[in-house]
Amino acid sequence: NDDTASLAVDAVARIGTAESQQSLMLLAVTASRPADLRAKAADAAVRHVQQFGKFAAATNVNAIVAGAKNETDATIKARLTVLASLIAGVSQSQTGIRAGFP
Repeated sequence: NDDTASLAVDAVARIGTAESQQSLMLLAVTASRPADLRAKAADAAVRHVQQFGKFAAATNVNAIVAGAKNETDATIKARLTVLASLIAGVSQSQTGIRAGFP
């Protein structure tokens, strides 16, 4: 339910587990979910990695990198680019966006 999903993102972001991090990343790249929720999940995933470390499996990293490269929404693309850079060392040129220009 998208009405409670925002609260769930806040809660999951506070749990320092691989499953929490992967859930945030999955939500961030799920195109069928609302853009504002996806952006919030991407931001939360960035903070999660910074706070707890990188738990992402290779499949999660690949999904984020592909999502950053293929995303059409500029705001989400920018957030996924930051996340991809953080978890995979992907350069901004590989995702086609410059940081700071959503």
